[in-house]
Amino acid sequence: MEIDEANHRKTKNARPRPRYETTQARLPPYPALAYLYLVRPDQRMKKFFIGLGAIFLALIVLGGIGIAFVAIRGTALDKESKAYVDAAVPVIVSSWSVQALLDRASPEFTQATQPGDVERLFGEMHSLGKLRNYEGSQGQSLIYHDLTKGTTISASYSAKAQFEAGSVQVDIRLIKHGNQWQILGFHVQPTYHPQKSNQAMRPNRWLASSFA
Repeated sequence: MEIDEANHRKTKNARPRPRYETTQARLPPYPALAYLYLVRPDQRMKKFFIGLGAIFLALIVLGGIGIAFVAIRGTALDKESKAYVDAAVPVIVSSWSVQALLDRASPEFTQATQPGDVERLFGEMHSLGKLRNYEGSQGQSLIYHDLTKGTTISASYSAKAQFEAGSVQVDIRLIKHGNQWQILGFHVQPTYHPQKSNQAMRPNRWLASSFA
């Protein structure tokens, strides 16, 4: 009886033991689920960044292909338009043929220019005499994209030629309809030799369409 009372007093006077929470209590009860709980978020982030990098890489590749395509096409259009100018200008200015210009004119040119304007300008150029040398042209093509009008391909060139009584600079504008280049604008600026200096003051005019 005395032993029981002593034990009762020890139990009554004993301090309560503190309770410690463990991290295991917060995890799922099964080890496999706990592993998925801890590892899966890292795998998802890794897959996300891999996918994002693949998208950026694809955009870079597509951009490079687009730039290469435009550069190749632009080079081809430059060659086409320059060849057209170097073939057309000598034929037109060698005899200042109105018909030679109109045969190569675009619909925009013929709508904005009267045949009489071409005849008057070319009539003045006959005083330069015969063509001695065609010196070639310089310029480039241009591709313009419009959401309402579509794609327009044009070109601008300056060509020079030597005549008996002087020289001329021909500024010519082209437009491409389908597979055919045509003349959109034609401007002649003559320079006469000193004995013809009084004729150098003649006004120079654009034979061009209203195309902008």
